[in-house]
Amino acid sequence: MNFRKGTVSFWRRVTALAAILSVAFAGLPAFAGIVNYNADADLTLTTPNITLVILSGSAANTITVNPSSFSVAVGAGDKFFVRSNDKYELLNNSGISTQCSGTYSQLDIEAPAGSGITVTVEPNTSTLCSSGGVGTPTPTPAPAAAAAPATSGGGGGGGGGGSPPPPPSSPTPRQKAAPLPGLALGTLLKLPCPSGTVDANHSCKAVYYYGSDGKRRPFPNEKAYFTWYTDFANVQEVSPATLAQLPLAKPTTYRPGVRMVKFQTLNKVYAVTRDGTLRWVTSEALATTLYGSDWNQKIDDVSDAFYTNYAFGSDIASASDYSPAAESDGTKTIDRDMGFE
Repeated sequence: MNFRKGTVSFWRRVTALAAILSVAFAGLPAFAGIVNYNADADLTLTTPNITLVILSGSAANTITVNPSSFSVAVGAGDKFFVRSNDKYELLNNSGISTQCSGTYSQLDIEAPAGSGITVTVEPNTSTLCSSGGVGTPTPTPAPAAAAAPATSGGGGGGGGGGSPPPPPSSPTPRQKAAPLPGLALGTLLKLPCPSGTVDANHSCKAVYYYGSDGKRRPFPNEKAYFTWYTDFANVQEVSPATLAQLPLAKPTTYRPGVRMVKFQTLNKVYAVTRDGTLRWVTSEALATTLYGSDWNQKIDDVSDAFYTNYAFGSDIASASDYSPAAESDGTKTIDRDMGFE
């Protein structure tokens, strides 16, 4: 979610002493150094004043604590577990489901073996997690191993002959939320950065879209951001208190029709349709027809951590099934992509 170039510091792995692990993180801007948690540790937020628990067995590269949220960088192959004994829903920018039990709620963050992830977590104190209720995790479907658009020729349907692709379906318009005083729906937001050099993973580098549902959606990376915008000229800085009033929603997905995407551990290449729905492009010939001879330069890798942010539609079997231009023209704004007129 960070859009400024910076040097990522690699910290020597250390083992935390039990006395350190019992210290709450209130008021600390960041806790740096790769730490293995050999005992539970408190993590305290101040707006509102709540205490979460980092569970024994967790590992973190850095933890940045803000008044109403915290960001944790988890190294490749590592895991980080945080629990709310108040049973708050643990919203986050990676679409990870909150696990619910009778006495607590919990978020399990697992970084893929090949790369680390940074997750921002913001407890939703207005919604309790309960079995069968909000935040109950649903099983993530295992990605089916399959080939990318085949290198063998033939098949897939070229452009000639058939009828043109139908325009993308329009979702039923949704009811807009009342905007926060002083803010306009559809605005890009970020926190102001402190003076001096700021680490690339600092929370002030995150950019959010303030949608017509009244929620803020982080951009997972600059590649996704630039399918919607050409620069950062219209990003508005707001205070931490203002940002904390906006519920955190799932990350913004790619704009339909602009780029194809693939997940790092899968070989399927997908075209994007409305509201983060992906459709498999079933052959190289079809990808060439839809995106041109340089189609393989129009694919972005998406971290497996964002797999659950997307839905999956029907496969694209012929050129008449999908039009990149129609998809892009029909979703000029993120609000439109979400179903708001």
